[in-house]
Amino acid sequence: MKLTLTGANIVVLADSHNPSIASKDWLLSNGIFVEEPEKFMHSPVLALYESARFILTVDPQRLQVTLKQPKVEALKELPEIVKRYVERLPQTPYRAVGLNYAWHAAKEEGESPVHHLKSLFVGDARRLGLVTDGKEWTIGGILRWRADAFVVRLMVEPTAEPSEGISLDFNFHREVRGANEALEGIGMFESHGVDSREVATVFSGAKNDTAEDCGE
Repeated sequence: MKLTLTGANIVVLADSHNPSIASKDWLLSNGIFVEEPEKFMHSPVLALYESARFILTVDPQRLQVTLKQPKVEALKELPEIVKRYVERLPQTPYRAVGLNYAWHAAKEEGESPVHHLKSLFVGDARRLGLVTDGKEWTIGGILRWRADAFVVRLMVEPTAEPSEGISLDFNFHREVRGANEALEGIGMFESHGVDSREVATVFSGAKNDTAEDCGE
C-alpha cells in the first residue's frame, strides 16, 4: 500500500482577527510572505493572498494558511508563515490552533487499505456478511484522543473506489490564550505531522517507507 500526504493547513481562531490589516504590502513588508501573490483580495471582512505554494485567508474569526502542494520544503515553511503573522500581531486575542493533515492510502499490491481496516475493527469480517446479506461493504469512522495539549480528531473514509483506498483526515485542536500559547501550538506542526503519518500507517496497513512527505 502507498500512503501519500494530500493536504495540510494551519488554522488560528481568534475573537477578533482584523482582515483589513492583511494587505499585500503589509504581508510582504513584514516578511510573512516572500512570494508575490498570484491572486489577492483585500476588504474589511476578508483577505486572501494566494502565492505559488500557499493560500492565506483571514476573516474576523479565522486565519488559515493552506499548502497548495504538500511537498517537504513547503511543509517546513508553512508553520513559519503562520508564526510570523501571529508574531506581528501579538495583541490579537487568539483562542485556538488547529493543525490539519490529509492522507490517502492506495492499494498497490496485496491487501487493500479497506480490507486492512475491516480486520482492525471488525475481527472476523465474514460475520458482517450475514448482516449485509453477503453484499460488498466498506468501513470508516471517527476517532478522538488527546495528544499533549491537543485533542485529535481522525476521520477515516473509503474513497470513491472503496476496494482501492481510504482517506485519513487529522485535526489536532488546541485551545490557547493569547499569542504565546498560539505560537507554542503552531510550533508542534512538524512533530504532529509525523504523528499523523505514524497513525495513518497503522490504520492503512502501509509500510513506513512508502509514506510520502511529512516534514522530514
